[in-house]
Amino acid sequence: MSRIPFEIPELPIRKIDRLLGFNATVALTDGRTISGFGRCILSLPVDPENDDSECDDFLDFLLDNGESEFIKEADIKSFRI
Repeated sequence: MSRIPFEIPELPIRKIDRLLGFNATVALTDGRTISGFGRCILSLPVDPENDDSECDDFLDFLLDNGESEFIKEADIKSFRI
């Protein structure tokens, strides 16, 4: 039996995964900059008003002022941990 060589491509790591569990400053695509801690990733409906809405992954981001904001991958322009 001969071995068949193959390579497994490295998958890119999402920004929301890199922020999980870290304090960070995040520049958002809407022009705002937020600071806080990435608490957890949740799969939530894109349109909460529609029960049949498609789901997407959101990072639950605890802001420095104690409020929480859900941000998705497409919302993040850049970040600094």
